[in-house]
Amino acid sequence: MLVQIGSNGNGNFHNRRRAGTGGLFTARIKPLICVGCDECLAVCRYGVFRRTADGKIEAKSDHKCVGCLKCLEVCRTKAIHILPGKGFTRTR
Repeated sequence: MLVQIGSNGNGNFHNRRRAGTGGLFTARIKPLICVGCDECLAVCRYGVFRRTADGKIEAKSDHKCVGCLKCLEVCRTKAIHILPGKGFTRTR
């Protein structure tokens, strides 16, 4: 259940959602940049990422991303991008 969506005035978005919900954001990983360090796997509590056969990480469950941005903080190669998902509405 959505509690609040908003912008802090400078184009950055924030959200507060109740536990167990997702879908506002979509996680994407650039496979040519990812080094497979597992840091994003370790910090993501929502199971958004998985390891592929070639050792890289991919976003497996876009509908689970809640936009906490912890994966962005730990990604040393900046291979992760978080985009607005289908349930996202931009405030003006």
